[in-house]
Amino acid sequence: MKENPTTEVNLRRRSTPYDFRVLMTCNERSLGLYNGTSYKYALGAYWQSVRSLLFWGLSGRVLMELATEGRPYGSFATALEGGGVVSLHIPSGQCVEWASKSWLGENNIYEKMIATVPGALGPVRFSK
Repeated sequence: MKENPTTEVNLRRRSTPYDFRVLMTCNERSLGLYNGTSYKYALGAYWQSVRSLLFWGLSGRVLMELATEGRPYGSFATALEGGGVVSLHIPSGQCVEWASKSWLGENNIYEKMIATVPGALGPVRFSK
């Protein structure tokens, strides 16, 4: 009698230590857009919702929350009003450090990607 065949699956290592949650608020209603571990999917959902609010000329807020080991770490938020940007990708919590530190070297490339507005030359600059 043959043994049951088994397949070994090697799991990928997480690209970041963070869990992400992306929320869009418009007309006093909140919509959860993403909840997971991929910073690429989180960024995609975040920036797509910002572009959608701009396109439709709506007021609202887009928030990307980061957590590590189940505890809040920080967030980035963009606020829009009447189709215009009021505040763009403002960090809070420990994410504020990402906006003010040196980016020389290739360490933590995901932090650079998360802290950067698409099309900008570097992370968002924010005065504490």
